[in-house]
Amino acid sequence: TKIFRDNEGILWVGTPNGLNKYDAETGNFTRYLYDPNDATSLSNNYVNDIIEDRDFNLWVGVEGGGLNLLDRATGKFTHYRENDKDNSSIGDDHVFVILQGENNDLWIGSGANGGVSKMDGKSRKFKHYLTGIIINDLYKDKSGIIWAGTRKGFYRYNKTLDDFYPFGDESIGTGINSVVMSIIADNEDNLWISTLTG
Repeated sequence: TKIFRDNEGILWVGTPNGLNKYDAETGNFTRYLYDPNDATSLSNNYVNDIIEDRDFNLWVGVEGGGLNLLDRATGKFTHYRENDKDNSSIGDDHVFVILQGENNDLWIGSGANGGVSKMDGKSRKFKHYLTGIIINDLYKDKSGIIWAGTRKGFYRYNKTLDDFYPFGDESIGTGINSVVMSIIADNEDNLWISTLTG
């Protein structure tokens, strides 16, 4: 389950059974569900992540349905799905996590070995990183560095080289090779990493 409050104070609740919108002022709930007969419905009911970008667009990451952009005025969704014939499509339809980057770019972490897909905020085309690796979490620290928690360890994005690299020096035992489940920072911007082994 994912709970997100947008810029207007609306609560969005993502569940394994659809996307729910709660307006506290009116007390109304609106439910968005996958409908196989409606190409503009939510592309899958299993919602993993919800974010709002700098232009106040609402993005929804779903299991097996890719990335969904909601038009709040109409209640209709635009889908960004994996397409084997298009290298600029999203890397995988199992979207686990969405992160706001610079210039309204989105970073999407996916399962089923889809790696990280970076969506250009203007062209809506995708670039791929860490292909072949399942991504559990993405985090951007206060200095703007993007970190990836994966099934194969902990990675740091190098903006100059435009790629992700394993974090740490394994020769002195500082590498994190375990499955990284989540990343968070404290008030001093120290990163805390949750892994399957502790």
